Amino acid sequence: MKTGIYRYFLLLALLSLLFGGCATRQTEPGESAAQKTNVGDPLPGEDWNVQYVEMAAGGGGKLLGFAMTEKGLYISFSRAPEISEEYPLYYLSSQKLGQTETRHTLEDIVIEMPTEHQPFRLFSDREKLYILVSCITEDADACFLYTQDTGKENMERVDITAAWEEAFAEERTASLAAADKNGLVYIGTAGTECNILVLREDGSLAFVLNRQDCVLYDMTNVQGQVYCVGRSQGTDVLFHIDSQKQELETVAKLPDSRGTVMLRPGQGNTVLYGYYDALYRYDLEKGEGQDIYAWANAGMDGRNIKDFFMDAQGKLWVLPNLEENVLIMMLLQEPAVRSENESVGAKETVIICGDKIRDTELAKAVGMFNMVSDKYHVEIKEYEHDRLAAEIMTGNGPDLIPLRTIGVSVAANKGIVEDLNPYLEASEILSRDMLNERVLDLYTVDGRLTCVPPSFSVTTLYGKESELGNEPGWTMEEFLDYVDRHRGLTVMEGFMRDDSRKVMVMMMWYARQQQWVDWKQGTAAFDQGEFEELLRFAAAYEAKYDGGSEYAEEKWQSDRLLLYSRPVTDMRTYLQYQELLAGDGVAIGFPTQEGTPCNILGAYGTYGISAASPHKEGAWAFIEYLAANQTGKDTYQYGIATLNSAMEEMLEQSKEEKFIGMSGHDIPSATDEDLQQFRQLLDNAVIRDDELTVINEIMSEELDTCFSGGRSVEDTVKVIQDRVQLYLDENL
Repeated sequence: MKTGIYRYFLLLALLSLLFGGCATRQTEPGESAAQKTNVGDPLPGEDWNVQYVEMAAGGGGKLLGFAMTEKGLYISFSRAPEISEEYPLYYLSSQKLGQTETRHTLEDIVIEMPTEHQPFRLFSDREKLYILVSCITEDADACFLYTQDTGKENMERVDITAAWEEAFAEERTASLAAADKNGLVYIGTAGTECNILVLREDGSLAFVLNRQDCVLYDMTNVQGQVYCVGRSQGTDVLFHIDSQKQELETVAKLPDSRGTVMLRPGQGNTVLYGYYDALYRYDLEKGEGQDIYAWANAGMDGRNIKDFFMDAQGKLWVLPNLEENVLIMMLLQEPAVRSENESVGAKETVIICGDKIRDTELAKAVGMFNMVSDKYHVEIKEYEHDRLAAEIMTGNGPDLIPLRTIGVSVAANKGIVEDLNPYLEASEILSRDMLNERVLDLYTVDGRLTCVPPSFSVTTLYGKESELGNEPGWTMEEFLDYVDRHRGLTVMEGFMRDDSRKVMVMMMWYARQQQWVDWKQGTAAFDQGEFEELLRFAAAYEAKYDGGSEYAEEKWQSDRLLLYSRPVTDMRTYLQYQELLAGDGVAIGFPTQEGTPCNILGAYGTYGISAASPHKEGAWAFIEYLAANQTGKDTYQYGIATLNSAMEEMLEQSKEEKFIGMSGHDIPSATDEDLQQFRQLLDNAVIRDDELTVINEIMSEELDTCFSGGRSVEDTVKVIQDRVQLYLDENL
């Protein structure tokens, strides 16, 4: 593999949805900050730097959180009882935390802890580290508080069971904790009536603070004082806990959390409030607060954040809520606190057509590319369809164009995008033999390579092997006969869920697009007989669709579903579908005129370089970056990597791993036959040309009209033919 590829670091997949940001105006004490930004307004923190950092810790189990002291960062996990009485903490010094690395390996600190002791909360003030521990035995339940002073190796332990039961009785759900400068420890339960246990360091009860008109969300220490946030009288409120008066003092109203709240100390005398839309910072001295960072800028919804903390340099470390216990942090830095080592020289700006609010993966990939590139800066810019077409015609469009907006064939035949073959031949990072040849061939038109997709999936149709045989491929006549023999069943679910009549037609349109539209000549052929035959058959079929909450898998297994289809994104999903088919399934594929096997390849990241771009080298650098780093589910887009080495590694691992299937049972590791069938799916794949948006709308509108009785089959064919041809005439 060519040099250069290793300088890129691990990309991160966050399967998350995005929503709008919040206002950036300041909020006076007691005033609600829950105000949305106007459409088009910049999101708070758009100019923040985003870096992705892997925190390598050897622990397993549930993450208990982060704890910052003057000495450094501590991380802890829950544990299952084991024979050993050693319990590990993971530690990173403040000095190492401040270094601009993309991967930090944390040190193990082993403490003595009985095996029956189960940690459930890690927290700290600037001086001390604390761990709350439960102990459940056959004889009794107990709670303990472990404490470690900065600079000391051993942890002290006190029994807090008596004080705990005074506040919470036998409940063991309290998981919020903080400590103040006077040595008092505060413990509460999130999402319940505000009931806070306050302990002395010897484990004895100081007092119990109860407030019935408030639901407690979170608490933290800021410069020796404990603050908490709760919901009171329909508003999220920041409170200060006054230990002398033993009461909550209202500090300020906060933006509406909509159910997700995290409260953490900021720099100096500030508190950070992480909620659904953004990160809100409140200055306790000035009595002022404002949104400082919209989670959308990092491609996230605030509800998908597991934890965050701010270090001594003011850098914000954010942990996404991943299914796997992998600590890959997003490091967010305000411009004022960026590293002195960071290059401040002007970079060449490359514009990519996209929407960073809705396309979370693109926003994340662009942020990471901008971090590693010392020469180019990619900027996402949104274009309306008509405006994009006009900009392309005048030569003022973006440097990188998503081919789904103009079509692969159109882009190549009209010379809209560059031929990437010369770029690939000159690359020091990629070569053609490093990439999947089938994918490159599918996106090559008349010898012009239009794009290099970093990943892809393959969609096929599954039918009953007992009725269709075990060989893939069938003609349209065989397909129609099969459907006709099973009238009354839902035709297909998975890939599409709709009226069976409409599903049949749209399914064939996706597979037979090249027979009904000639993109090169700009002609439609819906009136040549085949389409009318299909439409006439579909119109006579019973409009059967078993909607509702029942899974398509259950319908298949109860013989109420004729065909089943979902994208195959890796060997795991392929094996899961085989389990679902229960030994009676064949990947028959989409019908074709000749009856040859046909599956549909859907690629991610199909960006072409505009032929009019003045920044072609920078645009190629971004394409190259995505393709070189795509390794599957942990990277740019969930799917099969176009990079051969990554795909082969995935396949080889599947021969050694077992998976949990849709039924909850173990799926055996893949066999050589499984791998061969998996490769055949790709070998038999075609692509849907991407100029589908407008034509899809035409088809959908006219099919609805036809099937509702508003137009005859003959007239529907004519209208679709005329509307599509008009569109082709105007645009090609």
